[in-house]
Amino acid sequence: MAEVIAALKNGANEWPDRIAFRDDEGELSYAGLARRVAGAMEVLARDNAPIGLMAENGIDWVVADLAATASGRRFVPLPPFFSDDQLLHVVRDAGIGLILASPSMSERAARFGRVQPVPKTEGGVQGLDAAVSGERVIYTSGSTGQPKGVRLGEAQLDHVSRGLAKAISATESDSYLSVLPFPLLLEELCGIHVPLMVGGVSTIRKDVAAQCASGNLDAIRLAFDEVQPSVSVLVPELLRAWVGSLILSGARA
Repeated sequence: MAEVIAALKNGANEWPDRIAFRDDEGELSYAGLARRVAGAMEVLARDNAPIGLMAENGIDWVVADLAATASGRRFVPLPPFFSDDQLLHVVRDAGIGLILASPSMSERAARFGRVQPVPKTEGGVQGLDAAVSGERVIYTSGSTGQPKGVRLGEAQLDHVSRGLAKAISATESDSYLSVLPFPLLLEELCGIHVPLMVGGVSTIRKDVAAQCASGNLDAIRLAFDEVQPSVSVLVPELLRAWVGSLILSGARA
């Protein structure tokens, strides 16, 4: 069993009502997340073909990520910022047999294979005991040619997640703000795995990066003002947008 799944089960038993994730649609407690992951895991365990995921950042992504991790199937995040040709290559290269997709991305996902919504079924927390080892393949576009995939097992992901948690001295009192796409491995680990492993909370704001890219520099400043996170990961462009908005508004971090 992956450490992140063991941590989710422990959290569901020890602090069931503590909020684990918030997104633009609502929030989910540790117990609620464990029930959704257990239910989705049961659905996904009925087959063994590799799973792709094309979805917006949000709680449904978290559920799919964790359920795929625990189902024993190969899991492949499908970056929506890839071109159609790149995504088709990824689907074929990884042998993906099923794509989990959010409603806003299901039409595009259907160009590449069989599509299913992220399961909404709930199960019992004890269902997490059936978790088995799987692997994921992370594709990067690179500067030339087709995307290249790297296979990562549970032991590697757990090791990196523990290292990240130690590096930032993460604790249950931490609040994480997620603004980068989850197909980026660092964001996936920092925004999903590390908070669960330490018992913290992660708030997902899926549109902030796009708003900043379109010129709305206030989007990231307002997100930080609202969430008041103790931890976040930013690319240099977003950091510059945040600092620029702070300077223009006369506000302070």
